[in-house]
Amino acid sequence: MSALGIRHWTARRGLPVLSVVLAVLLGIAVVVGPEQTVVSTLILVFAVAAVVWPDRAFVALAAMTILQSTVARLVGQASVLGVQVMRADDYLLVWLAFGCVLHVALERRELKLPLWRPAALVAAAGLASGLLAGVPLALLVPGAYLALKFWVLIVIGVNSVRQETASLAGWAIGITSIVALAVGALEFAGPTIVRSLLPGFSSGMYRLGLPAVQSLFPHPGVYGWFMAFSSLAALALWMRGGRSRYLVGSLACAAGAVLSLRLKPLLGLLFAALLGLLLLAPPRRRALQLSLGVAVLMLALGSVASSVVGVQIQTYTGADAGGNARNALYRGSLEIARDNFPVGVGFGRFGSYLSVVDYSPVYEAYGLSTVWGLSRSYSAFAMDTTWPSILGEGGWIAVVGFMWLLGVAFTIVLTAARNVQLKAEVRVVATVGVLVLLEALAESVGAPVFTQQPMAILLAFPVSYVLASEQWQ
Repeated sequence: MSALGIRHWTARRGLPVLSVVLAVLLGIAVVVGPEQTVVSTLILVFAVAAVVWPDRAFVALAAMTILQSTVARLVGQASVLGVQVMRADDYLLVWLAFGCVLHVALERRELKLPLWRPAALVAAAGLASGLLAGVPLALLVPGAYLALKFWVLIVIGVNSVRQETASLAGWAIGITSIVALAVGALEFAGPTIVRSLLPGFSSGMYRLGLPAVQSLFPHPGVYGWFMAFSSLAALALWMRGGRSRYLVGSLACAAGAVLSLRLKPLLGLLFAALLGLLLLAPPRRRALQLSLGVAVLMLALGSVASSVVGVQIQTYTGADAGGNARNALYRGSLEIARDNFPVGVGFGRFGSYLSVVDYSPVYEAYGLSTVWGLSRSYSAFAMDTTWPSILGEGGWIAVVGFMWLLGVAFTIVLTAARNVQLKAEVRVVATVGVLVLLEALAESVGAPVFTQQPMAILLAFPVSYVLASEQWQ
């Protein structure tokens, strides 16, 4: 059945069925309450869209993950609806995967599983570690999914995206970036007023007497990452022959990253921009223009940026660094890998979401349960990194597998970005992929960029798009 046939079947039979189901849900709302019904209805609509238009559903999921925390806080994170919203990304991802597989089957296409070898190595290491350590399967299976979420999204993307998906994704990210940047600028100018207008938002953080801007995001660090991502995406458009407005947009988003007053997005942005220029070798004139633009930006914001760097370095390397949760996770993961060589303690047991939902005894065994942010009563910093979780749960075998996975993904987008025979939109997306993966690699030292949304899906899209482009070249 062709894609047109699927749409025709849905319009003729699927939509009437959907209408009946929606009517039943509205009736249930009177009994169980509107909150559950709203979420159930949205999930049902998304499930249908995932079968008929998996490419648009993929973009819709990415947009949802960007605004997920904002919506949850607006409706109240502690409310029934707020809790459901915070869990919606994983619900929708499961439905997207199911819809994508069904769509491929109806079109009688072969299901593609790119990069399955390194993913299988990571999965085998984590599962074997868990079985040896006696971890219940109820933790191991979802733990494997969370650890490999980046790969899962690549597989879904490569089987669902179409040539026109790049334009749709570009518009979605562009509009969101402009809104986030505008709200962030207003917040920096009048933090008390802006934050008071957004129900459920905290009073905010301050550093050096300045507001650490978070805009519509749950934390300044997430806002800083998204601004760095948007800056690099605009830079890629400009590097591939785009108008000068893309360079202006890139510098504006870079300024937004600076206003987050976070070190990781700043270092990741500079690392990706400079190394990306070396790898992709743009014309000398464009390199000069970029250097001048970066110089102007650094002169305008240099004093703030240097102070932020100084404060953050002191936080991570000062006298109390041993008690810092992030450093404790690195130290603990190395000890776990040493004691369990070459494996770890299994998925769901260290540095991951499931390790704190069902508080892992590993934290107590390695003396980490007394570290602020890793304790049983307050474990908010347990998911603050990428590599300690991989090393602790899967050992050195999982680290090798995940590095292999990232290495192949990066090679794919780099090769496409350098291939002048590819279509223009494919080279643009590939260039975006090169830059944002470089930034993610730099930031992965201190952030779970490959397992946390919206980072994971936005990083997976360029890789999946380039892989899918082979069918329409």
